[in-house]
Amino acid sequence: MKTVRACPFSTRIRARVIATVPVGKRPRGLKLNRDGSLLYVAVSGLPKCPPSVPDEECAKLKRDLQADGIATIDTATLKLTRVLESGSDPEQFDLSRDGKRLYISNEDSAQVTVLDTAGGAIVATIPIGH
Repeated sequence: MKTVRACPFSTRIRARVIATVPVGKRPRGLKLNRDGSLLYVAVSGLPKCPPSVPDEECAKLKRDLQADGIATIDTATLKLTRVLESGSDPEQFDLSRDGKRLYISNEDSAQVTVLDTAGGAIVATIPIGH
């Protein structure tokens, strides 16, 4: 039988910033790998528009496709190690159980990009509809 143990949260413990790591434009989704040694952060060069700006107006703003990617941070050194290709406008993503693949949702192109984490190569793109 599996069990769940509840642990009380103390309000006396305060979180504090231990580092600020520049990762690129518009950080979005983030995930730790299984052993916690790497933090992946989706970054996008698509302009962020407030809700008051119509989508048609936002679409006219200049986008920086070179800024799209998945930033990789070494959690021991708190340093950016590389920015992986991601396809266009990465939003959320998930790691495979073995950590060898990233599955990235590309918001603006209605596709999923599959990335090899070791070599950093895109191994597939999967259309998911419009």
